[in-house]
Amino acid sequence: MSSPDGARATSGMVGPYRLDALIGSGGMGEVYRAFDTSQDRVVALKLLPAHLSDDARFRERFRRESRIAATLTDPHVIPIHQHGEVDGHLFIDMRLVEGTDLATLLARRGPLPAERAVAVVEQLASALDAAHADGLVHRDVKPSNALLTASGFVYLADFGIARSAAEGDGGSATRTDAPVGTLAYMAPERFGPAEPDRLGDVYALACVLHEVLTGRQPFAGLDLAAVVGAHIHRAPPLPSEHHPDLAAFDRVVARGMAKAPADRFPTAGALAGAARTALTAPRPLVRDDHASRPTAAHPITSRPPDPPSTGPDGATSAAGTGAAGPGRRRSRTLPVVLVATAAAAAIAGVVAYLGASAAPGPGPSLTTGSATSTPADAPIPLDGVRPVPLPAPPFDATPPEPGQGGASAELTVVSETPNDITDEDEWFAEIGIPDPRIAPDEAPADVPRTFDGADLRQVIAQPDALLLLYASPTARSAGVLVAVDPKTREPRYAFDFSAYTTAPVTAPGEGEFVDQSVRWAEQVGDVLYVSHGHSTYAASSGGANAYLTAIDVTDGRVLWHSPPLVSNASTFAAVGDRVVAGYGFTGEDDYLHVLDGSTGEVLSSLPLRSGPEVVLLDGDDLLVRCYDTDYRVRPEFG
Repeated sequence: MSSPDGARATSGMVGPYRLDALIGSGGMGEVYRAFDTSQDRVVALKLLPAHLSDDARFRERFRRESRIAATLTDPHVIPIHQHGEVDGHLFIDMRLVEGTDLATLLARRGPLPAERAVAVVEQLASALDAAHADGLVHRDVKPSNALLTASGFVYLADFGIARSAAEGDGGSATRTDAPVGTLAYMAPERFGPAEPDRLGDVYALACVLHEVLTGRQPFAGLDLAAVVGAHIHRAPPLPSEHHPDLAAFDRVVARGMAKAPADRFPTAGALAGAARTALTAPRPLVRDDHASRPTAAHPITSRPPDPPSTGPDGATSAAGTGAAGPGRRRSRTLPVVLVATAAAAAIAGVVAYLGASAAPGPGPSLTTGSATSTPADAPIPLDGVRPVPLPAPPFDATPPEPGQGGASAELTVVSETPNDITDEDEWFAEIGIPDPRIAPDEAPADVPRTFDGADLRQVIAQPDALLLLYASPTARSAGVLVAVDPKTREPRYAFDFSAYTTAPVTAPGEGEFVDQSVRWAEQVGDVLYVSHGHSTYAASSGGANAYLTAIDVTDGRVLWHSPPLVSNASTFAAVGDRVVAGYGFTGEDDYLHVLDGSTGEVLSSLPLRSGPEVVLLDGDDLLVRCYDTDYRVRPEFG
């Protein structure tokens, strides 16, 4: 343990130990600079409080885990000389490290330079990976437990409250059921019944990375209850919010602090490796459309790809689970509820341009893959693409008031026909229009089937943009969108919609069934319209789903979110400066909505007999396939 300047002097004997100075304290005990008279050496002595020492269950567990911690040999773990009980106190006798703890250093000097911050995290990660390999979970990774010597060597201390990963006690370390640890660095699952595991330590290490880069805890300035709520519901904060030069670390912190453990880096070392990669990433540059010179108009950010996701046994993550994604064909049956993980790490940011953007043409219409140019021999280069996480929608559960229409947004039913075709392939063949949703096995050959550890789920081909939708193997639905120039096959921008995945308020017991996918997207000029929704009953998310979002692709700004319960059909249609989308499900009102493309306001609403599944623009009309009815609708927009 460290011996910081200003340690409070004390005196007295505890067993063979002469206490010289109090050098640290916390909820789990006090740490003293002490002299071990039996071994003739100066040590750091941690004494556990009596209320823990009196608990027989804790005493036994403490002894067992102290034995495990004492076996760790990684150079970045504080060596434990001995442990046990003396004069009624449980104790840990550790090497005394001359230096200071990271929390004290940050309080004195503020954030560390990025190079030093990464070096600190790498050394902590080495200690954590060693502990995890031996089946030990630290559970209290934080700056005050990181000890730095004058040479910059880092130790991870306080393994005395660690937990054996094989022990199933629900995370309770004392006579209470409160989770052990420090709230500022605790992963969301630590506040529930889930067993603490190594991925909770990875989350805490990501919190430490944010703090050493910015000088602030991830959710600083909140009271204790608000901190808990922020870990569970709020998007991780961006280092770039404190300084733009830290933008390369945004993705590292976001993934490390993902709400769902499976979405985090698989090991502490993988997080540290990604931080090292971010440290060496090029500074943001810009090429405008008229000259090959830097400009501040449109940021371009690139990075080498993250290492492949590996499990605890070192196996690389498998490809998709085979669950039906948005690009899959489906028969007309009631949706099957699938268990899905809640995605995470959602934060505001600036769009990442990668290559000169082609000047936008007229608004895109729905086309098939035949509208794109012939694929090049080489795959579309996505290695340097860095999707920018976007902020979550408001997750409002208030449905829109049906728009009244009028001269600016009138919808007129031209025909209404019962639909007896149960297979969508047959339906598209019957109407003579190709399905605009391109499944992975039908995508152009140069489209990468995987990207950044995620699987291709759908391709949307438009004259001015080839939109690729990806999802991680643990997710049922698509959450990352990459836009590619259909002619040059160069990526333009990429967005991560993980923050949209799961509404924070769900019906009791149904939260794991809600997985909001990116269902459809269209770029019109410099605006990208994206719909997000799931196919289960809206009550599963408290009604806070099925949004439309408009994004300015020149700077990544979210222009507006629509009201919820507006669009859960597989497609919508951009018509001039209007967006026509459909929403409905069993037991709910079914509508075709017209939204103002500039504001997201619902201008007009057309009641439907059943839930809309596909909305297509066919000449001057809209074709709307519902569960049991086909509509041809004439939009008349003044």
